[in-house]
Amino acid sequence: MNVTKKDGCLILRASGNEVPYEGEVSRSAFKRAIGAEVGEICETLEGGCLVIDEEGKLKNKPILNPKATRMYKYSFITVHGALQMVDYIAGDVVYLPKEIRQRWDEEEQRLLALEDELFIA
Repeated sequence: MNVTKKDGCLILRASGNEVPYEGEVSRSAFKRAIGAEVGEICETLEGGCLVIDEEGKLKNKPILNPKATRMYKYSFITVHGALQMVDYIAGDVVYLPKEIRQRWDEEEQRLLALEDELFIA
């Protein structure tokens, strides 16, 4: 599966810049796009996902990616009626809107089923 500019996938730079992501929808392609050795999928508040560098904080990447941190589903909790940040995203990330994430999930499930079928046969 490939995406183009019109699909709404973005590379969210820690600097605050956004760059359209175009190309293959795969973990390896996303890791290359953000310079990650270990990628992690994080849910967003609207049902999409962020592909982040799991080791971003350890690699001294920019301390905070403000936009990605605001989008990350588990960055903030409410304590006594006030929002409190409990986690943050460091470095560049790939953002996939809900529709693209659903298509990617469906494609991965189809491929896993095909692998199982080939293994059993």
